[in-house]
Amino acid sequence: MSNTTTPLELGAAGFVANYLKEKGISPSCASRDLEVNQSTVKRLVEGAALTTSMAVKLFTAYKISPKKLFDLESKRLTAETKALLAENA
Repeated sequence: MSNTTTPLELGAAGFVANYLKEKGISPSCASRDLEVNQSTVKRLVEGAALTTSMAVKLFTAYKISPKKLFDLESKRLTAETKALLAENA
């Protein structure tokens, strides 16, 4: 990956990070809303893999569509794979 991150490369993590920032939701508030440790929120917004249980928590707390999140993850992973294939071609 290059030093410049595109929205596609952000995937679900970037979407969630932007959502929380736009809504003014701090990591501590998000951890309370999602019923997880603050470190879990930090890992998620820094790019940790989205899990089905986290997708459910995000929907329950913020009505963020799990389909949207997993579509973003799929696009990010596809772009990452294509970039790796291009490097190895």
